[in-house]
Amino acid sequence: MRITRVACGGLLVAFAFAAADSATAATPSACVHGVERPLEGPAARESGLKLASIHPADSSYVTAQTMVVAELEYAIHEFQPDQWQIIAQLETVNSRSTVSGGFDENPELQFARGTLRFCYPLRGAWSSPTVSWPLRLVFHLTRRNDDGSTSVVASSAVTKFNTAELPPAALNRAPPSAEQVAMNDAADKLHAFLESTELHVRLCAAAFPSLKSSLLPPLDAWREQHAKLREKSDALHVRLLRQRHPGISDADLVAFRRAMRTSLAQALREAPHAVSRQNCELMPGRFTDGTYDPSKQHPEAYALVNDQTIR
Repeated sequence: MRITRVACGGLLVAFAFAAADSATAATPSACVHGVERPLEGPAARESGLKLASIHPADSSYVTAQTMVVAELEYAIHEFQPDQWQIIAQLETVNSRSTVSGGFDENPELQFARGTLRFCYPLRGAWSSPTVSWPLRLVFHLTRRNDDGSTSVVASSAVTKFNTAELPPAALNRAPPSAEQVAMNDAADKLHAFLESTELHVRLCAAAFPSLKSSLLPPLDAWREQHAKLREKSDALHVRLLRQRHPGISDADLVAFRRAMRTSLAQALREAPHAVSRQNCELMPGRFTDGTYDPSKQHPEAYALVNDQTIR
């Protein structure tokens, strides 16, 4: 199983799908994975994750046989059982996604505040075609959403590892061109902007039915105005997701995109004042003052995406 994350409107979303990394790894008995202990302290005002120690240390040289042993400290705001995990991820050549490296033994957290030992085998990194080198390992504190996806709530510091044994996939990989990087960033940015704008307005309309008459007509007009741009943005985003996650099935792709929307909606609901009546009443004016105009908010990304011919 691969666990990946994407950025959507400033939100990191993690989702597990069935297109497996080619390597799987069992935890050797030398490291007892998932040992968890409670920590004393006041209730956390916000959730957090700290890398207390890690072996090998940052910038060490590693091999495919290396086992990383990390001690992590976490604190969870409004903890509920069966909702929280810590996962390990490796950064990839795509700046907006990570992979699990074939390791999916992610402990379910038992306490609102505690420590966790995480034993992470690096062998999967040598089989992944997209992992970046030097390796960059990060741990995420995640919360499970109602649809089965998970939102990344907090992250540890990144640990870098070097190697004298670069795998063939990394040696033979051509770096993306500047044009490809710019187009990928534009596709991500425009998709997040269009998705989050519509979702935010609809959340306000659902929360305050008396505002529907002032919110939904300008939203419908906005959707019609940017229909072709939305079509291009969606097509480019789907293409980009398939490039980032080779082998992802159509069903997993649909579930992945649905999970992104679910996590974005949850983040908007929980953000202070995002769906307050005062903020929602300002939305009709944003359709006319340029706040919701993609050509004004993201002119470079707008130009790149709008110039594409989608077949």
